Amino acid sequence: MTTGDGSAEQAAAWRRAARARERARIAEEAAERYDRKAAESGRDVHRQIAAMLHSTAGCHRSSARLQEAFAHNLTGWEQGRGIRPRFMTGVAEACGTRSAALTLVDADQSQLAVAASDEPARVAQDLEFMLGEGPTRDATTGRRLVFASCDAIE
Repeated sequence: MTTGDGSAEQAAAWRRAARARERARIAEEAAERYDRKAAESGRDVHRQIAAMLHSTAGCHRSSARLQEAFAHNLTGWEQGRGIRPRFMTGVAEACGTRSAALTLVDADQSQLAVAASDEPARVAQDLEFMLGEGPTRDATTGRRLVFASCDAIE
């Protein structure tokens, strides 16, 4: 979202964070119900469902933290501190790196959307899809996780 209105964007980020926190609460409550069912019944399926729901709740909490950090960064920018933040910059920081990109592709490997933390990440994504090779291409065509950084990317 790049409307130029940081206040509206900030409010939207806070709303997204609140919704993510609510989804986390709901998933955690459901997980606790399945934890109790697993303890009562001894059935492995209940343990598996509980574990999945605990994991889902954790993902929602992570999403909320990213949205909250973005809203805070927008506040700083509106007060004249630093450059206009990008959401993906916070994602990169949360991953322990300075630069990150995310690409959504369809079944034909066509790019549907790209989000990048900075210009080098965006250029790297564009080059990968133009050249038809690289870690993102490996992940999407192989439908598997690929971890690559520094020398491996070059």
